[in-house]
Amino acid sequence: RGEPCNTGMFIVEPKPGAWDRLQAVIEKQRESARKLPYPHFSRYDGWGHNFVNAGDGWEAIDKKNNKWNFHASHSDQGLMYYYTKYMTQDVSIAISDRLQNWMPSDGQLPQKVSEVKGELAKYSPKPAAYQHFCDAEPNSASMYCYPPYRDVCHFMGSNKPWQLGVGVKFMKNTNTHGKSAPYRLWFKELTEINEKYDMGLDIKNFDTVHLKKMKESPLGYMAMYTDHTKELFRGV
Repeated sequence: RGEPCNTGMFIVEPKPGAWDRLQAVIEKQRESARKLPYPHFSRYDGWGHNFVNAGDGWEAIDKKNNKWNFHASHSDQGLMYYYTKYMTQDVSIAISDRLQNWMPSDGQLPQKVSEVKGELAKYSPKPAAYQHFCDAEPNSASMYCYPPYRDVCHFMGSNKPWQLGVGVKFMKNTNTHGKSAPYRLWFKELTEINEKYDMGLDIKNFDTVHLKKMKESPLGYMAMYTDHTKELFRGV
């Protein structure tokens, strides 16, 4: 809601040279970042675009701004926003029920060629599991009632099914509060593939048999400024 790019739900088309261009963006930012004080990231220049100097800004569901100060702007969300909108200048951005399409222009900035409301709804099937009571309140203003948000469930942070287990109270409910329905669906699907492929998981006793091993993410949850700093000066 508060950032223009969510890399938890991001689709890119592979193209020749794209990986090299992305790495070039990263290396250029690192070169300038090493000269900056901690946290080695400019809220004005970000990954290579200064909103203030350019006279534009970014837009999210709940916010608009002209600084690189949104969540994970120093990490993947800032990088992919810059790369797709300002480097390739070829991107579609979903903001609540609006879909913006950006393409190159005659100048240096991308141009918004269209903004359509409700465009994705005709491609969105009935959700396999509703979120945030969107089944009971179809006219809700919640972002989770609109595609593409209703078509996927992003279990954020440590609130993932395999990290919380089957003992949570909403496993016994049938309502669609928050992400409880997708959570139950996740374990239902796991149970089915466990039986089909003889995976050997003990779903009934998941919390006592498997949860300890799954409780923490070995790679963490998001890149912190300290991680960014370590990468900057690795081998330097």
